[in-house]
Amino acid sequence: MEHTTQSNAMSTLNMNPEYSEEYEDRPLPLKLYGEWDDEDDLIIKHKLESLVNGDITPY
Repeated sequence: MEHTTQSNAMSTLNMNPEYSEEYEDRPLPLKLYGEWDDEDDLIIKHKLESLVNGDITPY
């Protein structure tokens, strides 16, 4: 009975639509921005994006 329950639980997992075994070593795209972002959010998110992309260093 437990095996069936575990199997059913596994079938409910959603696969990330951007995942592909062909690109399993490639990171997922950075999704920082939303329509609800205000000016303060955008300033921080621009800096975070630059840091993640290697354009700036944390020091």
